[in-house]
Amino acid sequence: MPYLRDFSALLFDVDHTLNNSQKIVTPITVAALKQLRPTYYTAICTGRIYAALEKYIFPYFPAKSVHIICGGAQLVRTTGEVIWERAISEDISASLCKKLTKEGIDFFLSQDEKMYATSAFKARLTNGAVSISFGEMEELNHWSTPLISIPQFTTEARAVLNEFPHLSVKEMARTGGGTYCDITAPGVNKASALQKWSEVTGFELKKTIGFGDSSNDVEFLQNIGFPVAMGNSIPEIQAISQRVIGHTDQDGLAVYLEHIIQGAAL
Repeated sequence: MPYLRDFSALLFDVDHTLNNSQKIVTPITVAALKQLRPTYYTAICTGRIYAALEKYIFPYFPAKSVHIICGGAQLVRTTGEVIWERAISEDISASLCKKLTKEGIDFFLSQDEKMYATSAFKARLTNGAVSISFGEMEELNHWSTPLISIPQFTTEARAVLNEFPHLSVKEMARTGGGTYCDITAPGVNKASALQKWSEVTGFELKKTIGFGDSSNDVEFLQNIGFPVAMGNSIPEIQAISQRVIGHTDQDGLAVYLEHIIQGAAL
């Protein structure tokens, strides 16, 4: 029976794992992360871009931590230093963004620690609780990017993406209904960055615990030492995990972490 002491590192998904359905990282979760820090390496494995993590999530992690972000397209330190990247090429990104703009489809992309978003989507985010560093589309010197995201994955958006079949597309459920999608370079997903993460940090994947809930966590959890599913996770995630814990809105992650820190079996 495995215990926390048998592992060296923990990797956390963000949305509906570290945070709850209200996008809040609760105080009890923050306290549990702090308890882990002296002994265990902690980092995140998320589809989010750096601009949406810098002021929101990264303050809960050590400056030295190396994180998998942009759905596996980047490894970055908490401080923002990019360790490794596999970006969508400039010509493909520019062509896709041009077509999305022509069809009036909202999207955003990541570049230079900033989010570049269409005006309508930027306005909605600006009214939200998460502080994000924005750039203006007109300021872009090039279009190469680790990730493009479409917040409302409509029939029109699908039609555009059908013209780019070589790109990696992850479709996920949105809170409140509908789906969104993250677009990365061919072959990129959270798992594709895991081996590079292991090489950079020195931590073996078999000695790493992973936490997730959504379809973009499938490959990640299939390649981690001990996969843990949130109680709110999709059935596919629960099926491939060795442990299913509580719901994110019931502090499932924090309760579980407290138990294993105190010596309970994983």
